[in-house]
Amino acid sequence: MTTDRFDVLRRGDRSPETRRQPATRRVRPSFVDVARFLLVLGVACIWMIPIVAIVFTALKSQGEIFTGSPLDPPLHPMLSNFPAAWKTAKLGDYGLRSLAIVLTKVPIGIVLSSMAAFALSRYRFRWVRPLYFVIIAGAMIPLQIALIPLFGMLLDLHLLNTFPGLFLVFQAFGIPFEILLLTAFFNQIPREFDEAARIDGASGFAVLFRIILPLSLPILAALFIFDFVGTYNELSISLVVLQTNDKWTVPLGLLSFQQGFGNNYTVMSAGVIIASVPAVIVYVLFQRYFVSGLAQGGIRG
Repeated sequence: MTTDRFDVLRRGDRSPETRRQPATRRVRPSFVDVARFLLVLGVACIWMIPIVAIVFTALKSQGEIFTGSPLDPPLHPMLSNFPAAWKTAKLGDYGLRSLAIVLTKVPIGIVLSSMAAFALSRYRFRWVRPLYFVIIAGAMIPLQIALIPLFGMLLDLHLLNTFPGLFLVFQAFGIPFEILLLTAFFNQIPREFDEAARIDGASGFAVLFRIILPLSLPILAALFIFDFVGTYNELSISLVVLQTNDKWTVPLGLLSFQQGFGNNYTVMSAGVIIASVPAVIVYVLFQRYFVSGLAQGGIRG
């Protein structure tokens, strides 16, 4: 029996488990691939320059920032600039208000946009195309030309300097863009899923929340990032709606801090870094869906 085994191995008649797999051939990158990589790397380095400058400035002393380049690393890192920025700029109070507004506005906006996009994608009624073009027009209106009429409208409705007024304005400017992306994404989902669910007795809301939305996680995550960062960093609308500092958000707090402590660049840079932490955390958590969601939502309409 031992002799037979060695005879088999000598002949090379080995089992599939012991047979060596053929080595994969390594493909050498072409000149175009190398050029594309170097181009992307160069753009990334240019994009990182201001971020590196802000981080280094936040870690320097006030006298050190005037003795060299902003890109020079700090000789003695000053971590005390961050507690000073937190206390002086009152980022805790402003941050809580901003997060409360964002975490209320973003989920409600995505749900409302999902229902509108589902209706435009799945139902055929008389005014569907005109309504779709109205939504496109709403997404294309520049924010700046609407600020003055917006101020008068909120004043007449007694919503000026209130969080409900700010909430409604944020929704009005955010929902049209979300509807367009979600409608394009929902159009790619086969209608056979809807028909199978309706045969089982599912209603329109059940089809949306149990079938369509679970299949739309990439675009929903991308919209969550866009909406979170855009609402959290919005300055123009907050500057018009919120009149007193007891209702200010993070952008207004940083603007006030810059006007009062404009020469203290180290503490101001530390405040900017602290204020950007929530947006960075959200992007890190959802970044794997970001590119795929935008690509799938914008390829076909």
